Amino acid sequence: MKKILAIDDQKDNLTTIKAVLESQLAGIKILTALSGAEGIEIAIKEQPDTIILDLIMPLMDGYEVCTKLKESELTKHIPIIMLTAIKTDANSRIKGLTLGADAFLSKPIDVLELSTQVKVMLRIKEAEDKLRDEKSILEKLVDERTASLYESELYYRTLIENSSDVIIIIDRNGKLVFESQSSDLNTGYKTGELLGENIFRLIHPDDLEHISMLFREIIKKPQGIENVNFRIIHKDGSIKSISGTGKNMLHFPKINGIVVNYRDVTEHTKAINAKSESDRKLNTLINNLKGIAYRCMNDRNWTIEYLNAGFEEITGYKREDVINNKKMSYSDIIDPEDRDRIWTEVQSAIAKKESFELNYKIKTASNDIKYVLEKGVAIYSQDKINIIGLEGFITDITTQVSIEKALRESENNFRMLFNAMTDVVLELDYDGRFINIAPTSQELLYLPSDEMIGHTLHEVFPQPEADIFLEFVRKCIDENEIKSLMYSLVINDTTKWFEGRGIPKSTNSILYIARDITMAKKSEDELRKLSSAVKQSPSVIVISDIEGKIEYVNPKFTELTGYEPEEVIGLKSSILKSGHQTLEEYKVLWDTIIRGDEWKGEFHNKKKNGELFWEEASISPIIDENGKITNFIKVAEDITEQKKAKKALQESEYKYQKLIETSSEGFWLIDTKGVTLDVNLALCEMLGYPREEIIGKTPYDFVDNENTGIFKEQIVINKENMKYA
Repeated sequence: MKKILAIDDQKDNLTTIKAVLESQLAGIKILTALSGAEGIEIAIKEQPDTIILDLIMPLMDGYEVCTKLKESELTKHIPIIMLTAIKTDANSRIKGLTLGADAFLSKPIDVLELSTQVKVMLRIKEAEDKLRDEKSILEKLVDERTASLYESELYYRTLIENSSDVIIIIDRNGKLVFESQSSDLNTGYKTGELLGENIFRLIHPDDLEHISMLFREIIKKPQGIENVNFRIIHKDGSIKSISGTGKNMLHFPKINGIVVNYRDVTEHTKAINAKSESDRKLNTLINNLKGIAYRCMNDRNWTIEYLNAGFEEITGYKREDVINNKKMSYSDIIDPEDRDRIWTEVQSAIAKKESFELNYKIKTASNDIKYVLEKGVAIYSQDKINIIGLEGFITDITTQVSIEKALRESENNFRMLFNAMTDVVLELDYDGRFINIAPTSQELLYLPSDEMIGHTLHEVFPQPEADIFLEFVRKCIDENEIKSLMYSLVINDTTKWFEGRGIPKSTNSILYIARDITMAKKSEDELRKLSSAVKQSPSVIVISDIEGKIEYVNPKFTELTGYEPEEVIGLKSSILKSGHQTLEEYKVLWDTIIRGDEWKGEFHNKKKNGELFWEEASISPIIDENGKITNFIKVAEDITEQKKAKKALQESEYKYQKLIETSSEGFWLIDTKGVTLDVNLALCEMLGYPREEIIGKTPYDFVDNENTGIFKEQIVINKENMKYA
């Protein structure tokens, strides 16, 4: 329904206007106001389609009301018809129209003119409302589209600025004209810091030529796209790996550049390189393993699908000849005696869902037999039902088998040695219980071995000795060290001294080896006596340091050489040199004793008075507890007279030998046991044997039974004669 507001300070005028309009216009509602202020209030509230406004009113005339209505955003679009009582007042009309009135009517009101003007105003208002609605809709659409575009721009800008990928635009000369916010994370330069710079200066020198070539190619192709992978130099000097695409958008005016979308793949590249390196290392490791890594099918041929290089090293066959049974199967390599057993053991393990471990023999390409140890497991499909193969590792244990065999033999040998030991050999546990006793040392045992085995120390020995032994046993085991013990026992009313060593055999037992040193203990007194008798020794004794300087000589030295001790102490033994022996002989002597060995030989030396003499000497190193040579000791005998006698004897023997050799009679020299020591040429001719076949044999080997008796008789007579001679 259309609404018309009439504003007039005269109630009669409002009644007339209402009556006229209701009579002329159907379907309208007439609103009235008796003052300008009231009219403005109603207009704002009711939003009438047309306002009829009286010009002359108290307090607020029509001009002021019109001005306020046209100034308000809520009412300025409502058409206003102003009424005046002065028809010829042109100035009032102009002023009203200037203030925004849409029409001007004079009183008294003409019914037709008023209704016509109202109709026109209603059409104007309707048109304006329509235009305003259309404008509002358009503005709304524009606002919505603008908001949508803004949101879209904001969305994509946010995506670009927050994306880990970087978008840059470079012109055809390589200068940077745009970069997304995330570029600083990849280059280290703040966003905008590189704008206008040639971006190629960031590219790694090794990649620059390749990327420059791609850049030239993409410029030639509108909308062309190229994949790019290169490295850039970060602001901090580090190297970053980059992967992305470049698209030619030079033909787009608002872009006019090459759009590059890239991301930092440094860590990804490192991961790939690391995986590649890991794969390489794994492959190298597998192929350098001392054994065979394999994958095969679960069939009688053990059809091979994979083998490492260790296969060739162990078997001598080429991998490619065995894989997929190309020339032979792995089963062909297995010793025929083991094939069925291996199949049975593997199938048994598979049935139990267990891994398998096998020992068997193989025959190599060079026909050698090797022992191998195989450990493997069945590999199942994803449903855990079907077996898709076997995987495992095969080790060459030939050496181990040989060692185990040798160990068994060694153990047997050691057991035999244990049983043959003449020393006391015992095995005791932590409680001091005798576990085992070597059977050959019974006379040195406190009790017979069958009365000791299974019994403890305290059940065998008196308590004091038992306490000492038990403490010793436990100390060896607890400290896991070899310990020594010297002790004495009264065995068969005789005191015997023993020196023993406890050797940890396990965490609960030791092997105890003891030697009877009773005689050694007795010899200590004798040794002390002997050491004091060195001064009276008939042998020359000289002790020197490692440089050969004399530190001690006994009286026999002075007696033989004429030198007093004080004359030679601190001097080298070379003081006695006669010059008759070569430097090479002395070098051999020193080489021998310096390496810790004993030297024996003869010296042709010179006494203090210049007289020459011969001595037979032995020189030995004296070694301390750390194995270091501290001194040398020479023990010598004066053999000057022996030398003379020997020389005379040699001359006599030479004459005797000549006599025997030239004799026509047979000569047969035998010892008291009848073994031939020498024969002459005449006897060799008689027997028909060369000398080397006769020496070392007895006469019985060359005479008949009859003469054997004669020989034996003669030998017995000769022995008797020698006894009483």
